[in-house]
Amino acid sequence: MRTIDCAGRMVSEIHREGILALCAVGGVPLLSVQERTAPGMWFTEECMGPWDWKIECVREGDIVYGKFLGGKSTFMTLEYFSHLRNYRLSLPKYRIDPSSPEGRILRSIKEKGSCECAPLRAEFSLKKSRLDSLLTSLQMSCRIVIGDITRVHKGPNLTYSGWQRVSYCTPEDLYEVDMEGLPPALRGLDGPSFSLEVGCSPSESRALLLERLRKISPLSQDKALERLLG
Repeated sequence: MRTIDCAGRMVSEIHREGILALCAVGGVPLLSVQERTAPGMWFTEECMGPWDWKIECVREGDIVYGKFLGGKSTFMTLEYFSHLRNYRLSLPKYRIDPSSPEGRILRSIKEKGSCECAPLRAEFSLKKSRLDSLLTSLQMSCRIVIGDITRVHKGPNLTYSGWQRVSYCTPEDLYEVDMEGLPPALRGLDGPSFSLEVGCSPSESRALLLERLRKISPLSQDKALERLLG
């Protein structure tokens, strides 16, 4: 296990492990960024640490961020997120009725392309706690992800003290590009190629994810890991 002491090391550790929660997960040791962070760097007055470094991780391109495991904030490489999505979308408990609150919020996010919390609260007249719960449900079903995080600077000196704004979007909008829809001048350019397709069954995706979690947290009981996968 490597010590995280800067944004670059955090990005590298997420890429190396493939799956890491932001904060420690009960019953599953070694699965979090928090447990790997150098002493004195976990969001102190002197250093915001991973709380701020997560912005660079989200903007890396192939790191997906959202509340994916046990309702907790989690980083996943696109490969492992795609397998989680493949598995979760096959489960009845993650099906979403289009007329339900989750369904209407999902439709709104799709129509907008991306959206922050404040406009959603205003549109649906929801309290923050209720909206947070619905957004967590949509993230757990892998239907939305955190598309970007921006720092909020306040006061006359535009001081940044850790306040952030989060925008949500669908993984399809973030990662799947329709080459046919691009102008001819932009087709065929060199650059990262992303896809959410995994080419295997949901049960195979689950087995792959479970095996990966065992490698990251070898002392954990399978029951604890299975609960995280849902």
